[in-house]
Amino acid sequence: MVKEVFWDHNFQEYMTVKDCPYCQDSANYTEIAKKPQVVVKCNTCGLYRLYPRMNHEGQIAMFKRYNEEKIDIAKWKNKLVNIDRHTLREVEKIKQIFPQVFQNGRVLDVGCAEGAFDLALKRAGANPTGIEPKGDLVELGKEEGLDLHVGRFELGAGGIPSDLENHSFDLICFRGTLYYMPNLHQTFDLLNTYLKPGGGLYINISVATSIYFFFISKDFSQRLGLNAASMPTKKSLEYILNREGYKIHKISYYWPGYALNVPKWVSKSFLHRIIGMGGRFGLSLFAYFIRRGDRVVAYASKK
Repeated sequence: MVKEVFWDHNFQEYMTVKDCPYCQDSANYTEIAKKPQVVVKCNTCGLYRLYPRMNHEGQIAMFKRYNEEKIDIAKWKNKLVNIDRHTLREVEKIKQIFPQVFQNGRVLDVGCAEGAFDLALKRAGANPTGIEPKGDLVELGKEEGLDLHVGRFELGAGGIPSDLENHSFDLICFRGTLYYMPNLHQTFDLLNTYLKPGGGLYINISVATSIYFFFISKDFSQRLGLNAASMPTKKSLEYILNREGYKIHKISYYWPGYALNVPKWVSKSFLHRIIGMGGRFGLSLFAYFIRRGDRVVAYASKK
């Protein structure tokens, strides 16, 4: 998502919601950061959230603005032509946990962008469907024969396409998109609606306890946008999955060697070369073992 759109002072008027996206409690929290945005941690479930966070009207206004932004067609097409090696490895990991999905099982990818992940799933034997709020990206994926739809994982106008059948998916994936779910109770209700009995859930998400977000920028809206409702920790994700009745097959920090988030000034400097490749692997390995990994991946099934 484009930072220029998703971190915009013009949207500050929509920052009115104070409750936790999961617990829906507005009072029981600990303040984590004061600026640029106030960030608090829910004392019940452990989710970090902006305080106040964006209301539904703001979400709609922001996605409208997002759809008006032009995209670099060549850049996004290249993602489909040259699928990132981490994406390919991700699919292999999912296949180890949910092998039955790759016998033409149906997968819903929430926030699919141009569909590179869906294309990798398809080539591995799954039958993917993607939903994405940006129409230009959806059209790129359709050109590759992918089943992509404009929409969001919520009810109402602009939400889940009406032609998706209930209890029709063997696996639903949230890859860097769970932050943007404004009501996690509704999210899990929808999972119950669209997953088959015993269906799988895959979550890949940055966590608030990572080196970057914990030590460098506690205000995660600087990286994710003002419409990011919350950011989990590994512990809070476990708490929510257990509360929602999921069997957790595996939940862990992203494998060592995956690139850490770094500030923009680092990524454009000579220092980035030093921590690149071998150096990056060492730093990622260190982060992994001190439980400050950048991301958490969770594989779960509805009991």
